[in-house]
Amino acid sequence: MDDQELIKVLESVHKEGLNSETVTQIKSFLKERLRQVDESNEEYSDLVATAFQTLLKAYVCPIVIIYEDKDKRKIENASGVLMDINESLFLVTNKHVTDFYFNNENCIFKVGDLQIDLATLLIDVNETLDLATISLSYDDLKTINATCYKEPFRPQSGPPSNFSELIGEVVTVVGYPGVLRHDNMQESVLGFGAYSGPVSDASEISITIPIDMDQVVKLFGEDDQELLRIRLGGFSGGGVFILKNDGEFHLVGIIKEDLGSFLYGLKATPSNMICKNGMIVAQYDLYKGR
Repeated sequence: MDDQELIKVLESVHKEGLNSETVTQIKSFLKERLRQVDESNEEYSDLVATAFQTLLKAYVCPIVIIYEDKDKRKIENASGVLMDINESLFLVTNKHVTDFYFNNENCIFKVGDLQIDLATLLIDVNETLDLATISLSYDDLKTINATCYKEPFRPQSGPPSNFSELIGEVVTVVGYPGVLRHDNMQESVLGFGAYSGPVSDASEISITIPIDMDQVVKLFGEDDQELLRIRLGGFSGGGVFILKNDGEFHLVGIIKEDLGSFLYGLKATPSNMICKNGMIVAQYDLYKGR
């Protein structure tokens, strides 16, 4: 596939959304082009980045939580990453997202047209890592796809064994930030958000990605940077991915928080804390049992 053919594919995705065919086409383009990557060609690199950001929309879902507050129905929002490890399908998001559901009365937790009963489908949570995993079936995935095409991310190989190797590497954070969303009681009519930048710090349990707010303003179209920062909240539970030179890509983290008003950026929990069947590494949960 040449550049012009890829541009046509991206235009069709912009108009009609992703489908299994366009996902395959974009993956093929990335593998072909990255074998011949010319880092000095800025326009070429931009096309690769746009293709990758578009592809990642297939793996990340918008979450809508409808709840009661002083006899009024209100809405909160977040994101989640669909994963399939050894034929176990689940949604990964933050514990603070599922806590909101359990801490409020008469909540409805929705992903697209799918309403999820967290009381029966929650697999595992971890306070320290701020992770939660939710069991799904492939019939559930069909319901989600009735709104917008999604497919689970299936890790072909593990993430880095030492996450400090990510420092300085460009990663892409993806999700559904509140600034782009227009949620109502029935559905979420929203925009997908993607931002690429280098990792500034990494440890066993946290990855830090600074954000250039001037670039985000251009991407998301909000002039008030302080308001924009507050309204990025829907990124919670989104994914952090890295594209390798061979065209393969890996999930390296789950977004959990922003860095506050003095240092714009996002923090994520490393993806190797998520195990088979959706269980979460327990050794780091300092609050378990308290």
